[in-house]
Amino acid sequence: MVQVTLPSGTSAPSGADQILALSRLTSGSTSIAVWVALNDFAPPSASPTSIQFEDTDSGIRQIAGVITLGRASDESAISGYKVYFGSSATQKLPPAVLPGLAYKLFVFPQSSSLPSLDGRAPTSEGVHASLDFVRQDFGSPEAFNTGFAIRWTGFLHIVTAGTYYFQTFSDGCKVYLHGDVLIDDDVFKTNASWSVGTSLFLEQGAHSLQVDYFFAQAAAAPEGTMLLNYWGTDSSDMWMPVPADKLSHGVNETDWIAYVSVSAQGTCELLRYGASFNT
Repeated sequence: MVQVTLPSGTSAPSGADQILALSRLTSGSTSIAVWVALNDFAPPSASPTSIQFEDTDSGIRQIAGVITLGRASDESAISGYKVYFGSSATQKLPPAVLPGLAYKLFVFPQSSSLPSLDGRAPTSEGVHASLDFVRQDFGSPEAFNTGFAIRWTGFLHIVTAGTYYFQTFSDGCKVYLHGDVLIDDDVFKTNASWSVGTSLFLEQGAHSLQVDYFFAQAAAAPEGTMLLNYWGTDSSDMWMPVPADKLSHGVNETDWIAYVSVSAQGTCELLRYGASFNT
């Protein structure tokens, strides 16, 4: 092995992100290079150097005032600063979940089983707080007398890990958890009825959920019903509809309090919460 020692304080030229090594041949030419990425052991700090805030709002759990932020010592690699609420000196609060399940409604004549909804343009879209649904929730059920289908997507939140039992009451549906079929009740019915129950062990946390439902005809099943029940520790070991606070369809990606660009000078208005920001 051949070793070359770079002395302490050697400056890396601007734009250098690799170290190359070539062999110099006796003819005076050089060989093809080998290289290694140049990872600076102590890169210039891109973190703000300080932050100050004093609450001037006397209301309980309400805040107002000016956040004063010390600029980073080197701003060449950053475009701006974001301010967050935190649960500790180093941990941001997790982004708030978006409550309810997202739905897509498809109005078209149905047959005796679930149609393929993949790639089909929905008639309308929105959010339902829970899976305790009747077709009158859409306001004009007579418009759907020839049949319709709905796909709900989102997440089921489990607080306490354990074995959970699930059952549906519907006109025909399939329930998927993490992409796997949890309940298959894909049958034509003259009236809504309970599915066969099923169970599985669920860890604490969010579990991806999809429910596909179809309503064949109003004359056969006038209500148009879809209900998802569960039983387990989170339901105090009793059957109950999955509550709205255990369902979500995503997270609020804009979870920061404010953003200000590095080019800003002086005091900038926060984009949220109506306070001010000093740079």
